Amino acid sequence: MPLVRGAIRLLLTLSLAAGSAAYLGAEGRVTLADRGPVWSIANSAPAASAALVRMGGTVGANQRAPDQASAAPAPPAEAVQAEAGSAGVTLTNTQPVGVPEAICVGCLEQLLSGKIERDWLALFNPLLVKTMAPDYGTAVDYAKPSTLQSPSLSAAAYVGDYHSELFGTIRIITDAGLFLKLGPKQESFALQHFARDVFTYQPVGENAYGLSALTFMVGADQKATSVTIENLDTNGQGTFSRAPG
Repeated sequence: MPLVRGAIRLLLTLSLAAGSAAYLGAEGRVTLADRGPVWSIANSAPAASAALVRMGGTVGANQRAPDQASAAPAPPAEAVQAEAGSAGVTLTNTQPVGVPEAICVGCLEQLLSGKIERDWLALFNPLLVKTMAPDYGTAVDYAKPSTLQSPSLSAAAYVGDYHSELFGTIRIITDAGLFLKLGPKQESFALQHFARDVFTYQPVGENAYGLSALTFMVGADQKATSVTIENLDTNGQGTFSRAPG
Protein backbone atom coordinates (compact mmCIF):
# COMPACT_ATOMS: atom_id res chain seq x y z
CA MET A 1 0.00 0.00 0.00
CA PRO A 2 2.87 2.54 0.48
CA LEU A 3 3.47 2.34 -3.29
CA VAL A 4 -0.18 3.14 -3.98
CA ARG A 5 -0.23 6.03 -1.49
CA GLY A 6 2.97 7.37 -3.01
CA ALA A 7 1.48 7.20 -6.50
CA ILE A 8 -1.63 9.05 -5.38
CA ARG A 9 0.48 11.77 -3.77
CA LEU A 10 2.56 12.00 -6.96
CA LEU A 11 -0.51 12.38 -9.17
CA LEU A 12 -2.03 15.03 -6.92
CA THR A 13 1.23 16.95 -6.71
CA LEU A 14 1.77 16.89 -10.47
CA SER A 15 -1.82 17.85 -11.18
CA LEU A 16 -1.62 20.77 -8.79
CA ALA A 17 1.68 21.86 -10.27
CA ALA A 18 0.11 21.76 -13.73
CA GLY A 19 -2.44 24.33 -12.62
CA SER A 20 -5.48 22.06 -12.62
CA ALA A 21 -6.21 22.33 -8.89
CA ALA A 22 -9.61 23.92 -9.40
CA TYR A 23 -10.72 21.10 -11.69
CA LEU A 24 -8.90 18.10 -10.28
CA GLY A 25 -10.87 14.89 -10.12
CA ALA A 26 -8.96 11.81 -9.01
CA GLU A 27 -10.17 8.27 -9.59
CA GLY A 28 -8.55 5.06 -8.45
CA ARG A 29 -9.27 1.48 -9.37
CA VAL A 30 -7.91 -2.03 -9.02
CA THR A 31 -8.40 -4.49 -11.87
CA LEU A 32 -7.41 -8.16 -12.14
CA ALA A 33 -5.37 -8.37 -15.32
CA ASP A 34 -4.17 -11.57 -16.95
CA ARG A 35 -0.99 -11.39 -14.83
CA GLY A 36 -2.44 -10.11 -11.59
CA PRO A 37 -3.84 -6.96 -10.00
CA VAL A 38 -3.17 -3.59 -11.61
CA TRP A 39 -3.45 -0.30 -9.71
CA SER A 40 -4.29 2.85 -11.63
CA ILE A 41 -4.98 6.40 -10.49
CA ALA A 42 -6.08 9.03 -12.98
CA ASN A 43 -7.31 12.57 -13.00
CA SER A 44 -10.28 13.11 -15.29
CA ALA A 45 -11.75 16.58 -15.63
CA PRO A 46 -12.58 19.01 -18.44
CA ALA A 47 -9.39 20.97 -17.67
CA ALA A 48 -6.70 20.87 -20.35
CA SER A 49 -4.57 18.27 -18.59
CA ALA A 50 -4.80 14.53 -18.09
CA ALA A 51 -2.57 12.24 -16.07
CA LEU A 52 -2.33 8.55 -15.25
CA VAL A 53 -0.28 6.56 -12.78
CA ARG A 54 -0.37 2.83 -13.47
CA MET A 55 1.36 0.02 -11.57
CA GLY A 56 1.39 -3.62 -12.56
CA GLY A 57 1.47 -6.35 -9.94
CA THR A 58 1.99 -10.05 -10.44
CA VAL A 59 0.50 -13.22 -9.08
CA GLY A 60 1.73 -16.71 -9.85
CA ALA A 61 -0.47 -19.34 -11.43
CA ASN A 62 -1.12 -20.97 -8.07
CA GLN A 63 -2.34 -17.63 -6.67
CA ARG A 64 -4.94 -16.95 -9.35
CA ALA A 65 -8.64 -17.19 -8.82
CA PRO A 66 -9.93 -20.74 -9.46
CA ASP A 67 -11.54 -19.82 -12.77
CA GLN A 68 -8.31 -18.20 -14.00
CA ALA A 69 -5.78 -20.86 -13.06
CA SER A 70 -6.45 -23.00 -16.10
CA ALA A 71 -7.70 -20.29 -18.45
CA ALA A 72 -4.39 -18.40 -18.75
CA PRO A 73 -0.89 -19.90 -18.80
CA ALA A 74 1.67 -18.74 -16.26
CA PRO A 75 3.86 -15.91 -17.62
CA PRO A 76 7.57 -16.46 -18.28
CA ALA A 77 9.86 -15.81 -15.32
CA GLU A 78 11.44 -12.74 -16.96
CA ALA A 79 7.96 -11.23 -17.54
CA VAL A 80 7.03 -11.87 -13.92
CA GLN A 81 10.15 -10.07 -12.73
CA ALA A 82 9.57 -7.13 -15.09
CA GLU A 83 5.92 -6.74 -14.17
CA ALA A 84 6.44 -7.00 -10.46
CA GLY A 85 8.36 -3.72 -10.45
CA SER A 86 6.73 -2.00 -13.41
CA ALA A 87 5.00 1.34 -13.20
CA GLY A 88 4.11 4.13 -15.57
CA VAL A 89 3.44 7.84 -15.13
CA THR A 90 2.09 9.79 -18.09
CA LEU A 91 1.42 13.53 -18.00
CA THR A 92 -0.19 15.45 -20.86
CA ASN A 93 -1.53 18.91 -21.59
CA THR A 94 -4.47 17.51 -23.55
CA GLN A 95 -8.10 17.10 -22.69
CA PRO A 96 -8.99 13.65 -21.25
CA VAL A 97 -9.15 11.82 -24.59
CA GLY A 98 -7.33 8.60 -23.68
CA VAL A 99 -3.74 9.65 -24.44
CA PRO A 100 -2.12 8.86 -21.05
CA GLU A 101 -4.13 5.65 -20.74
CA ALA A 102 -3.02 4.47 -24.18
CA ILE A 103 0.64 5.36 -23.54
CA CYS A 104 0.77 3.61 -20.16
CA VAL A 105 -0.93 0.44 -21.29
CA GLY A 106 1.07 0.33 -24.52
CA CYS A 107 4.40 0.75 -22.69
CA LEU A 108 3.57 -1.96 -20.15
CA GLU A 109 2.43 -4.25 -22.95
CA GLN A 110 5.70 -3.62 -24.81
CA LEU A 111 7.65 -4.35 -21.62
CA LEU A 112 5.82 -7.57 -20.83
CA SER A 113 5.18 -9.12 -24.23
CA GLY A 114 7.76 -7.43 -26.43
CA LYS A 115 5.22 -5.73 -28.70
CA ILE A 116 2.11 -3.56 -28.69
CA GLU A 117 -0.67 -5.80 -29.91
CA ARG A 118 -3.47 -3.29 -30.46
CA ASP A 119 -4.22 0.39 -30.98
CA TRP A 120 -5.00 1.37 -27.40
CA LEU A 121 -5.83 4.98 -28.26
CA ALA A 122 -8.53 3.74 -30.63
CA LEU A 123 -10.02 1.88 -27.66
CA PHE A 124 -9.75 4.57 -24.98
CA ASN A 125 -10.48 7.67 -27.08
CA PRO A 126 -14.18 7.11 -27.93
CA LEU A 127 -14.90 5.93 -24.39
CA LEU A 128 -13.42 9.04 -22.75
CA VAL A 129 -14.75 11.45 -25.37
CA LYS A 130 -18.24 10.12 -24.71
CA THR A 131 -17.73 10.34 -20.94
CA MET A 132 -16.45 13.93 -21.12
CA ALA A 133 -19.07 15.20 -23.60
CA PRO A 134 -21.20 18.11 -22.33
CA ASP A 135 -24.47 16.98 -20.79
CA TYR A 136 -26.19 20.35 -21.18
CA GLY A 137 -26.20 23.24 -23.63
CA THR A 138 -26.18 21.01 -26.70
CA ALA A 139 -29.66 21.77 -28.02
CA VAL A 140 -29.18 25.53 -28.37
CA ASP A 141 -26.05 27.58 -28.96
CA TYR A 142 -26.52 30.27 -26.34
CA ALA A 143 -23.35 32.04 -27.45
CA LYS A 144 -25.23 33.22 -30.54
CA PRO A 145 -28.05 35.79 -30.35
CA SER A 146 -31.54 34.33 -30.39
CA THR A 147 -33.52 34.57 -33.61
CA LEU A 148 -36.57 35.33 -31.44
CA GLN A 149 -36.54 39.07 -30.84
CA SER A 150 -38.66 38.84 -27.70
CA PRO A 151 -37.93 41.20 -24.78
CA SER A 152 -38.04 40.04 -21.20
CA LEU A 153 -40.52 41.17 -18.58
CA SER A 154 -39.42 43.69 -15.96
CA ALA A 155 -36.83 42.47 -13.46
CA ALA A 156 -39.52 42.39 -10.76
CA ALA A 157 -41.20 39.49 -12.57
CA TYR A 158 -38.21 37.23 -11.92
CA VAL A 159 -36.73 38.47 -8.63
CA GLY A 160 -37.27 36.30 -5.57
CA ASP A 161 -36.36 33.04 -3.83
CA TYR A 162 -36.90 29.66 -5.48
CA HIS A 163 -36.61 26.28 -3.78
CA SER A 164 -35.74 22.72 -4.78
CA GLU A 165 -35.86 19.73 -2.44
CA LEU A 166 -32.64 18.49 -4.03
CA PHE A 167 -30.57 21.64 -4.50
CA GLY A 168 -32.00 23.91 -1.82
CA THR A 169 -32.80 27.58 -2.30
CA ILE A 170 -31.56 29.94 -4.98
CA ARG A 171 -32.15 33.66 -5.24
CA ILE A 172 -32.70 35.90 -8.23
CA ILE A 173 -31.70 39.45 -7.35
CA THR A 174 -31.28 42.70 -9.22
CA ASP A 175 -28.17 44.86 -8.99
CA ALA A 176 -27.57 46.73 -12.23
CA GLY A 177 -28.95 43.60 -13.91
CA LEU A 178 -30.24 40.21 -12.85
CA PHE A 179 -28.05 37.84 -10.85
CA LEU A 180 -28.40 34.23 -9.75
CA LYS A 181 -27.21 33.35 -6.24
CA LEU A 182 -26.58 29.62 -6.07
CA GLY A 183 -25.04 26.98 -3.82
CA PRO A 184 -24.14 26.73 -0.13
CA LYS A 185 -22.09 29.93 -0.37
CA GLN A 186 -24.73 31.68 -2.47
CA GLU A 187 -22.21 32.55 -5.16
CA SER A 188 -23.38 35.25 -7.54
CA PHE A 189 -23.65 34.73 -11.31
CA ALA A 190 -24.65 37.42 -13.79
CA LEU A 191 -27.63 36.57 -15.98
CA GLN A 192 -27.74 37.50 -19.65
CA HIS A 193 -31.07 37.77 -21.46
CA PHE A 194 -31.52 35.35 -24.34
CA ALA A 195 -35.19 35.38 -25.37
CA ARG A 196 -38.38 36.32 -23.51
CA ASP A 197 -38.18 34.39 -20.20
CA VAL A 198 -34.92 32.58 -20.96
CA PHE A 199 -31.63 33.82 -19.51
CA THR A 200 -28.15 32.31 -19.44
CA TYR A 201 -25.25 32.12 -17.00
CA GLN A 202 -21.80 30.55 -16.99
CA PRO A 203 -21.49 27.65 -14.50
CA VAL A 204 -18.12 26.99 -12.86
CA GLY A 205 -16.43 23.89 -11.50
CA GLU A 206 -15.38 20.45 -12.62
CA ASN A 207 -18.55 19.67 -14.57
CA ALA A 208 -18.95 23.10 -16.19
CA TYR A 209 -18.94 23.55 -19.94
CA GLY A 210 -20.51 26.44 -21.83
CA LEU A 211 -23.45 28.67 -21.03
CA SER A 212 -26.48 27.19 -19.28
CA ALA A 213 -30.05 28.40 -19.65
CA LEU A 214 -32.43 29.52 -16.93
CA THR A 215 -36.00 29.22 -18.15
CA PHE A 216 -38.70 30.95 -16.10
CA MET A 217 -42.34 29.87 -16.10
CA VAL A 218 -44.53 32.94 -15.74
CA GLY A 219 -48.03 32.95 -14.24
CA ALA A 220 -51.09 34.97 -15.15
CA ASP A 221 -49.99 37.73 -12.77
CA GLN A 222 -46.86 38.23 -14.87
CA LYS A 223 -44.58 36.88 -12.13
CA ALA A 224 -42.39 33.82 -12.44
CA THR A 225 -43.71 30.77 -10.60
CA SER A 226 -40.66 28.56 -11.20
CA VAL A 227 -37.29 28.44 -12.94
CA THR A 228 -35.45 25.52 -14.51
CA ILE A 229 -31.65 25.63 -14.52
CA GLU A 230 -30.45 23.62 -17.49
CA ASN A 231 -27.12 22.33 -16.18
CA LEU A 232 -28.84 21.09 -13.00
CA ASP A 233 -31.66 19.50 -14.97
CA THR A 234 -29.75 16.72 -16.72
CA ASN A 235 -31.82 14.18 -14.75
CA GLY A 236 -35.03 16.21 -14.74
CA GLN A 237 -34.50 17.60 -11.24
CA GLY A 238 -33.41 21.15 -11.98
CA THR A 239 -36.69 23.00 -11.47
CA PHE A 240 -37.00 25.43 -8.56
CA SER A 241 -40.44 26.65 -7.39
CA ARG A 242 -40.96 30.18 -6.14
CA ALA A 243 -40.88 30.27 -2.36
CA PRO A 244 -43.97 31.64 -0.60
CA GLY A 245 -43.88 35.20 0.66
